[in-house]
Amino acid sequence: MTKGSPAFVRRYTGEMGVLAVIPLVAFFGFDVLNKDDFNSFLWNVVMLAMGGLALGEEGRGRGGARGDAGAAAVAASSSRAA
Repeated sequence: MTKGSPAFVRRYTGEMGVLAVIPLVAFFGFDVLNKDDFNSFLWNVVMLAMGGLALGEEGRGRGGARGDAGAAAVAASSSRAA
C-alpha cells in the first residue's frame, strides 16, 4: 500500500497519475484552457517529472529507497539537460 495518499482518495482515483487528470478535464472542459495552451505545455519537463515519480514509486515498492530516488533521478536528468 502506498503511504503517499489517503485510502479514501486512492479508492476512487487509483495511483498518482489518475488524480492529475481531474484538473485537466475540468480546465479544458470548461474552456479555462484551450488547444493552444495544451500545445504550449513543456512536455519534456512533464515527462521528466513523471519519470522521477515512477522511479521513486519503484524504489519505495522494493523498500530500497526512502522516497528520494525520484528526486535524485530528476536532479541527474536536469543537470544533463542544462
